[in-house]
Amino acid sequence: MQALYIVQSDQEKRKIQKMGHRVVLNLESLGRDALAADPDAAPRWTEPADMRKLTGFDWSPLYADRYLSELSESVMLRIAGAIQKALEETFAQHQIDGVLTEPVALFPTHYMLYLCKRLGITPMLWANTYFPGYFYFVSDVHLCQPATLPAQSAENMQDLQRTVQSFVERVAQDKAGPVYHHKFANSKRGLTGYLRQRSGHEALVLSPSITTKAIQALRFLRASMHFMFFPRLGDYMTASARSEHKFYLRNVMGSIGYYDLPADCFDPKNVFFPLQFEPEASLLYAAPDFRNQAALVESILQSLPSEHVLWVKEHPNQFGALHHPQWRKLRKKYRNLRMVYGRQNGRQLIQNCALAVSITSTAGLDALIYGRRCIVLGDVFYRNFPGALPVRSAAEMAKLLNDKSNYCATQNPDVDQPPLIAALVEFGRHCHLGDPQPSDQLYTDRNIANLRSALMLALENAPKRAVSAVDAG
Repeated sequence: MQALYIVQSDQEKRKIQKMGHRVVLNLESLGRDALAADPDAAPRWTEPADMRKLTGFDWSPLYADRYLSELSESVMLRIAGAIQKALEETFAQHQIDGVLTEPVALFPTHYMLYLCKRLGITPMLWANTYFPGYFYFVSDVHLCQPATLPAQSAENMQDLQRTVQSFVERVAQDKAGPVYHHKFANSKRGLTGYLRQRSGHEALVLSPSITTKAIQALRFLRASMHFMFFPRLGDYMTASARSEHKFYLRNVMGSIGYYDLPADCFDPKNVFFPLQFEPEASLLYAAPDFRNQAALVESILQSLPSEHVLWVKEHPNQFGALHHPQWRKLRKKYRNLRMVYGRQNGRQLIQNCALAVSITSTAGLDALIYGRRCIVLGDVFYRNFPGALPVRSAAEMAKLLNDKSNYCATQNPDVDQPPLIAALVEFGRHCHLGDPQPSDQLYTDRNIANLRSALMLALENAPKRAVSAVDAG
C-alpha cells in the first residue's frame, strides 16, 4: 500500500518527505500560486451540481470552512478553486482505494468526501470511542454510526466487554475519562508539554497557567503576522486563524471570579448542559440545527419549567469561553442561568442535577452512567442508548424539558448499568483496536501496528481501484 499525503504547509511537506513519504498536495503552495497567477486565468470555485445530494449536507463547504470564510470573497474563491482543481487532478492521476482523515469542518475534507461519493472511493474518517484503546471509521462526517466490520472473534468480544465494563465502573467512581481531560491525562506542564502535545506525543490538554497564556499570545501574534504578509508568508489556514486565536486568547485571560460556583447539593430542578469546544465539526456536521450554542441555551432557558435552573459548564480545555459578550448578555437576561468554569468537576455537577441536555459531548454519556436522562441533540454514537432522549428540533426538546418524568428524583438513583454497557459493547463491535489521537501511546509500536491493521481491514471491502490511499494530513 502506498500512502499519498496532503499537507497544510511547506514545513509539513519537508517533514513528510524527510520521512520518505510522498506529498501530492501542499495547501500553502496551492494558495500562494493561486494568488500569484493572473486573476482572469486562475480557476475559481464552482460548486458541482450534485455535491449537496451526494454528501448529504445542504450547505456550501466554502462558507462552512472556518478559515476560508475569513478571507475576502475574491481570495476565497481563487484559493478554493485551486484546491478543487488540484484535488480533482490528484484523484484522476492516482487510483485511490481510500481517503483517511479526521472529520473536521474544512473545505478540503468536505470536497474529498464529495469526490469519494462520486467516484466510489471509501472515505475513512476516524473518531475516538468513549472507552480507551479503540477507535472507529465513519463514511460520513456524522459520527453516529461506525462503518460495519465483519463478525469479531469470541476472544475479542470478551476483551471488549471487559474494557467497557471496567471503564464504565471507573467513570461512575470518577476515576476514568477522556485522555484530553486534565484529570486523566498523563501530560507535562509548561513549554515542554506544549511541544510534546503539538507533535502528538501527549494528549492536547490546556491548563490555566502563565505559560499557557504566553503560548497563546505567541500563537495569536504568529497568526497576525501571517495574515499581514499572506500569501508571501505562511498558508491560508494559519493566516486566517487570527480571529480564532484571538478568541482563544480572550478565553485564557478570563477571570475565575466571574463564574458561579457549581451546585453543592442535589436539586430536582437543576438541569446540566456541557458547552462544546468551538470551532468543532460536531456542531456544524452532526448538529446543524443546534450549532449556535448561545441561541440553544436561550431556547433551553425559555423552555424550562418555572423555578428550574440551567447549569452551563465550559469544556475543560476551553475554559474562559463563557466570558464572551453573547454569554454575558444571557446571564443578565435570565436569573436561572448559572455558568461554571471549565476546570470544575463536571461529574459532581451532573450528580447534583436531575436532567442533562447535550449536543454530542461525552459528558452526555457520563450523565447516562450516573442515572440521568439526557436529551441528545446531535448525531452521536450514544444517541439511542438506554436513557437517551434523541430529538431533532427545539420544539421536541421543549416538550421533554417540561415532562416531569424525565427528571431524576434523587441524587443517587439505582442505575441499571447492564443495558448501557451492552449498548456500548454493541457499538464497540464495529470499532478497531488502536488510538489515533495525540497521547503518550500514539507512537508506540503496539499502537502503530493496531492502526495499520485497522486501516488494512477497512480497505478490504473497498472498491478495488488501486493499491494506494490518500492521507489528508
